[in-house]
Order: sequence, then C-alpha cells, then structure tokens
Amino acid sequence: MLAEPIIYRIDAQDRICGCNDAWISFARDNEGEESLPAQVVGQPLWDVVTDPTLRELYQRMVAKARAGQLVQFRYRCDAPAERRTFHMTLRGEPDGVVEFHSELKSYEERPSVEWLKPHVTTNKELVRLCSWCARVFVEGLGWVSIERAIERHGSLQGQGSPKLTHGMCEDCRDEMLQLLENPAAKDLNRLPA
Repeated sequence: MLAEPIIYRIDAQDRICGCNDAWISFARDNEGEESLPAQVVGQPLWDVVTDPTLRELYQRMVAKARAGQLVQFRYRCDAPAERRTFHMTLRGEPDGVVEFHSELKSYEERPSVEWLKPHVTTNKELVRLCSWCARVFVEGLGWVSIERAIERHGSLQGQGSPKLTHGMCEDCRDEMLQLLENPAAKDLNRLPA
C-alpha cells in the first residue's frame, strides 16, 4: 500500500518534467517500466493521454490549474488483485508548471483479474475501460464492473484477454464536466457504481 503521494509535473509546453520516488515505486510495483522517468520525462503528456475525451478533459483541467484554480477529483486505478481509489489534485505553479498529486484513499483486495495483468496475452478484441471508475463497456450491457464484463466474455477463455483501451464513460464525463464548471458543487467521494 502506498504511504506517499504520487507526484508528477508538466512544464508550460505540457511535457512531463519530473516525478517523485513514489511515482517510480508505483511504476515498478505495477510492472510499468514504460512509465519510469527515463521513458517519460521530456515527453508530452498527450503522448500518454491519447483518448480524445480524456485529452480534452485533462487539457481543460490543466488550463484551470494554470489559471490558479485547484482541480480535485477521485478516480480508480486498479491492479489485478486490488481495487484502488485515488484522490488527484492539480495545482498550478510558477512558469506554467502544473503539479499532479495523487493520494491513495481506499484499497481492497480481490481475486486477481486476468484482464488487468500488464503482460497478459491479448486477443484482437479491444475493450474500453473508464479511466475514472474502472468500469468496462460491454455491448448490450453498457458500462459494468470488470468482473461482470469477464463473466460476459467467458466464451473467450483460452483465447487470451482482450486488449484494454482507456476512455471515459458518460457518467464520469458528465460528472467531471460539471465539476469543472462548479468545483464546489460536487462530492469528490462519489464514483459511479
């Protein structure tokens, strides 16, 4: 479990310009070698945030932070055997730098979820995972828990897991847009069920 907050910063050109030791530990603990400083420092944040909806939302949050507004929200960032909820704060600093500060708020162990393992063999199917609430989009069901999505895709067992692609569900998008318009009106403790 994380004791220290995960912190990274972007410069005025939106390039990742630094991260703390907790970032490095988190990347290593989650087999995220591609997220270590040697790979990400100097790279545009938008090389990582590629989904158009997420990118637009993050660009708006970064602009608000640079304008002096504190931007705060909760999000899920699960590991295969853990459900994790974090609290993120974006804060503007001098010279257009923005700090992203994430603290672990809740942690729950669960049976390991194959789809979330970083080096699992994938089939050709793409499945959207909401970057905020960690629900998965399933045709005919909508946004559901990853466990329910796996039950629905049970016929694919033995053919590898689908490749997860990050996006944002409509519930989380609407909540975040509302939060950006009126930051005092939202309950940061609520994530869609």
